[in-house]
Amino acid sequence: MHPLLETLLTVTQSYLCVTLYNHNVQARQAISSILEPFKAFHLLSYFIAKGHIGRVLASTGVSFKTHLTPYGGMGYSAIFDELLNKYFVGNQDLINQVTYTNPLKLLLWRQKVEEAPQKVLLTWECRWCKVRYPDNHDKFEKNDNSYCQMKCLTAHRLAGFK
Repeated sequence: MHPLLETLLTVTQSYLCVTLYNHNVQARQAISSILEPFKAFHLLSYFIAKGHIGRVLASTGVSFKTHLTPYGGMGYSAIFDELLNKYFVGNQDLINQVTYTNPLKLLLWRQKVEEAPQKVLLTWECRWCKVRYPDNHDKFEKNDNSYCQMKCLTAHRLAGFK
């Protein structure tokens, strides 16, 4: 097995997508295409045996309209009809994992959204009654002191601004 693929799945949290079917008619008729499904399933089996079943995806290879059944192609069912049922006979859980569960996990994955930082609310404190008010609240000022109402300013003045 290629060491880069092994490192990729071991060190990172990447997914590996294995295309199991070649929809190209000329490639299917060529002798080398007989080995292609075997290589893909060998790769799939290798990573499943290594414990990476949760990050392996199986792809149908459908990428053009002409690959679909109504247009003369083998369609989406080719992966099940010709390959998965042939190589993984009786292992429906594995087939569901690589064709349904893992792709669903990958599509539902998203980066956690950080909450917006709370706005800093500027406040000030009445010098006399010690109550805090928002910065936009009316205030009375005298000698670098802020008061919430005239009553507090008068009380502080009568106390000698102590």
